[in-house]
Amino acid sequence: MMKEEFEKIVGETVSNEDYDVVETVYIWHPSISEVSGKEQISSIYRQFGMSVIHDMLETATYAEELDAQRRQLMRCVDEIDQRLCKLRNGDLTEERCRKDADKLFTKSQNTQEWELAKAFLCDKYGKEIADFVIKEMD
Repeated sequence: MMKEEFEKIVGETVSNEDYDVVETVYIWHPSISEVSGKEQISSIYRQFGMSVIHDMLETATYAEELDAQRRQLMRCVDEIDQRLCKLRNGDLTEERCRKDADKLFTKSQNTQEWELAKAFLCDKYGKEIADFVIKEMD
């Protein structure tokens, strides 16, 4: 919902700072419905003003942070699913590269040794796979 739309619904002008709070609560607060959220947030504003919406901001902020964490974990699950798919198809290359990279990284005592280890991984497993695995480690 845009600021102008919210102002039209509530029948008054709202400062940019207040609208930023309204928007965060509208988008992220777990009690605000995805279907009837505009009506809910507008009703809260008309009945109680910004004080209640400000009180809802902390919960909305936590919900936004948890959503970001969930999305990150879902990306990790998707990456693991892709790795499992490769294994099901008999491709062990990436997992072998990961195992070797972990060992080499642990044994490397300085940047120069790690650079040599990365070159070794590129030679052994191919640049594309090695670079992908190394990128996760760096």
